[in-house]
Amino acid sequence: MKKTKGKKKLLLIIPLIILLVLAISFIGWIVKPAKKMNIAVLDATVPATDGQGVNQTDRYYRKHSGFFWLLNQQKYVKSNGKKYNYKKDYFGPQINENGEYTGENQLADFDKVPDFLYLADVYGSELYDNKYSGLSSKDMNIVSLTYSTGGTVVAETELLGSTTDETVCNEIKSMFGFTTTSWSGRYVVDLNDFSDVPKWAPSTYENQYGVKWQFSGPGLILASSEGGIIVLEEKTDFKSKNLVSISISDEFKKEFSGSKKSNFYNWFELVEAENGTDTIANFKINVNATGMEKIKKISSTNKFAAIIRKRSNNSGDTYYFAGDFNDCTSDSRIYRFLAADKFFKALSFDKEGDINQFYWKFYNPLMKKILKDTYKGLDEKNEKQSENEKQLAVRVNENKFQIKKNDDYENLNLKAVNVNLDEPGSANATRNYGYYKELLEQAVEMGVNTVRVYELAPPEFYRALFEINQNSDDKLYLIQTIKGMVADTQEEWQKTIDTIMSSIHGNGETKNDSTDEGQEDILKYRHDVSEYLLSYVLDISPSGEELQTLSNQGETYDGNYVSSMEGIGSLYAKRLDYIYKKCSENYGGLVPVGMHVNVENLESAFWNEDNYNGVVKLSSLQLNQDVQQYYYVSTKLNVTDNILNNNLNKFVGFTDSQGNFNYGSYVEYVKEKVSPYGLMIDGFGISTNANIYATNGIYSGLDETQQGEIIVRMLDAILTNGCMGGIISDLNDSWSAVSDEAKASIVPLTNNPLWHDLGDPAQTTGILAVKAEEKEDVGLELKDFEVMRKMQLSVNPEYLYVTVALEKEIDYTTNELIVGLDTYERNNGEYFYNKGYFANSLSGMEYIIKITSAKDAALYVCSSYARGQETVSSTESYDGNWTKVMDLTYGNFSTSTSQFFIGSTNVRIRIPWTALNVTDPSQRVVIEQKTPFDGIQYKTTITNGFIPSLFVGNRESGDTEYIFPLSKDAVGYKTYKYETWKEVDYTVERKGSFGTIQAYLKSYN
Repeated sequence: MKKTKGKKKLLLIIPLIILLVLAISFIGWIVKPAKKMNIAVLDATVPATDGQGVNQTDRYYRKHSGFFWLLNQQKYVKSNGKKYNYKKDYFGPQINENGEYTGENQLADFDKVPDFLYLADVYGSELYDNKYSGLSSKDMNIVSLTYSTGGTVVAETELLGSTTDETVCNEIKSMFGFTTTSWSGRYVVDLNDFSDVPKWAPSTYENQYGVKWQFSGPGLILASSEGGIIVLEEKTDFKSKNLVSISISDEFKKEFSGSKKSNFYNWFELVEAENGTDTIANFKINVNATGMEKIKKISSTNKFAAIIRKRSNNSGDTYYFAGDFNDCTSDSRIYRFLAADKFFKALSFDKEGDINQFYWKFYNPLMKKILKDTYKGLDEKNEKQSENEKQLAVRVNENKFQIKKNDDYENLNLKAVNVNLDEPGSANATRNYGYYKELLEQAVEMGVNTVRVYELAPPEFYRALFEINQNSDDKLYLIQTIKGMVADTQEEWQKTIDTIMSSIHGNGETKNDSTDEGQEDILKYRHDVSEYLLSYVLDISPSGEELQTLSNQGETYDGNYVSSMEGIGSLYAKRLDYIYKKCSENYGGLVPVGMHVNVENLESAFWNEDNYNGVVKLSSLQLNQDVQQYYYVSTKLNVTDNILNNNLNKFVGFTDSQGNFNYGSYVEYVKEKVSPYGLMIDGFGISTNANIYATNGIYSGLDETQQGEIIVRMLDAILTNGCMGGIISDLNDSWSAVSDEAKASIVPLTNNPLWHDLGDPAQTTGILAVKAEEKEDVGLELKDFEVMRKMQLSVNPEYLYVTVALEKEIDYTTNELIVGLDTYERNNGEYFYNKGYFANSLSGMEYIIKITSAKDAALYVCSSYARGQETVSSTESYDGNWTKVMDLTYGNFSTSTSQFFIGSTNVRIRIPWTALNVTDPSQRVVIEQKTPFDGIQYKTTITNGFIPSLFVGNRESGDTEYIFPLSKDAVGYKTYKYETWKEVDYTVERKGSFGTIQAYLKSYN
């Protein structure tokens, strides 16, 4: 009887215990504190399936729903306290309950800095033509912001898809620390089940191996993005159904103890971890010897990185999952009880082809640990971010920028460069973050501590600046130009100023004026670089006519900080006053502002003695005491300025170690005219342009070493004169810049960025050469068996290349070698190579390249086609008269200023396009000015190609030693009609001036 009662009590107690445990579990979850964290999820693959089966609406979101289940179960909530909703709180395509596309949420629109960013899937939904597919540059701005401010970024496989731009791909690989092999794979339950086998696999296999697809049973398909395929089949290549497994690496098993070894049945990539990263987990393909032989075609191992983590002291953690991890196909499960994840983990089991056990056994505990680590680091992250948001405290004192450090102001020795924002191929400021990063890294390496931009740069520039400063103890400061037109209203000016300032502080938007394809309408600025803002420069640059008009209007302005009782001065006073007001009221303090004045319009200068109303009247500005230490004058001064070179006798007295230097006296004079305020030279430099027609003066045709020497001498004169400093123009060459002198011969101007005019001083001012890549392919090859073995022609956006291979070296003591070029209009041009030779070419030549010794060569043009005449048009001629275009500089092409090189029996020549009267090589456009030139722009025609020839003559006897080709019927008489282009490949290389300037900058502190 007692035993019966005991059994009854036990039967009552057990359910009560179960109910109590359940109650504690549910109530415990309810009372458990929520954890606020800004989490952003990008899933471009919505809807993920066609919705067949139960709970089809949930299955639309299968690429991120599993992660949201974990967020809700672990009680991570948004900053407003609301839970994360997997149907709404993600970025990517948005759909209704029927799976119909309704629009998209852009990651770039996230109004917070994410603490945790999950790039769950960027492939895109095939149901809606991949409307949101791949990662864009604007997406990368948010990814970068998360990472650089200490947040965690997790990304899954297929991040480098075909729709992702190459520059973004390179950023991703660098940020996550991996390289691709181009191979990926997936387990297939039955290789004969064509509903599961990818549609492209059988045909790809049959094309590669020449046999039909006859596989069956479990297997693995390995495929390359380049078209290769390998199939592993059960019994032949492996015996166990546990073909692909994933497990935590031994050294990280303690850290990620919750994740257990699991079979992996989804897509995975074969990637390689870079040095400095952690391989948290690995895939293993469990094959026999036969299977391993197949794998050896692509790898020496059957073990591949599955999870790669990259850590940085100054940034957050990144995790790359080299597989389709977050693919939850199970029905929605209740999460509102403690240990729900462990409960479902205990119930899960391995079923061939089923990915759910992987989710519970491996993925869920993995993400739980990563989220926990991120949440624990929030306080430190937010504290660091708060410190970084403080605007730099800087002033101008004693002709120096001074930065506040530890309550004291310290002098900053300005070491600055101007940065050109355009990239070859486009006239617009580039969106290429990698290009900006490379430029700024080179600047830092050169010893630069400040960069200046001529306009509001795209967001990617400020992102690069922000990240470089995050990862360096030596700061790289910013001088930001605020530029506008005289005709702009005060409201337009205020809008410009507001946009620039808000963008500098990481909270700006502006209309995108780029004409490049694929650009969004609005640019959004998220990286706050105000901590590195050294100064603004106000650049109005009115013309002489505008100055006269303003002076006559007699307008006055009485401001809080700056006033003026004179027309021209009031224009500047209004803009300056608003800048100071905006800094003070909106951004916590004043910032130095330089007022840019063109030296031609300098008040009281001797060249303006009779032009009182056509100058900028600096003396009319009245500055409030509050801004006395936040104002200076800036101007551009160069050794090539007409004011200097037309008045050398007035700029004397300044000497340096090399003797008299007129430029130093020039700087001294201008500094005196802007006194008592400080003077910054906001642009000085020298070009490495080719000296075409020898008309560009003593500062053209300089080699790269000379460029460095002259720039250092100029900077030394600037500092010796007590200026605030000088900004070197420029850090990098600009393909889209056009000087007044070159504008007439660049036709059409719209194609200017597609080629590099090496004769234009405006395009070659950089310390970094932005060089077109020399094409490896030979465009035209001509062969012979006498003096010449072969001649090759090729082109790139900078040069026409000519290579001549000779049977033996030319004896230049008596002989000369001449290359003829018929560039257009076959019957027109000069037929004789020289007056002293009887031999002539088979068609009219516009140009010859004459080599008279191993180190002496020059380019000549037929007289009718030389520039500087009323007409520039090739006409038929037999008089042998030629006009020198330029001497060719000897060198092995390692620098940007050499044009020919002779190595034993090989002669290499490269001619800048503009020297050949080519106005647009990208479309084969050449000058054809038959009517008198109007001085504005040359008339042109399109050539159908170039015809080369070769002549060797004896200068003493006038005999023809060799001529090629001999007749128009010969195989050597050919036209080189090269392919046109619309895109360019380039490299950034240091000029020879880099080291000279680097040594000087690093010599003073």
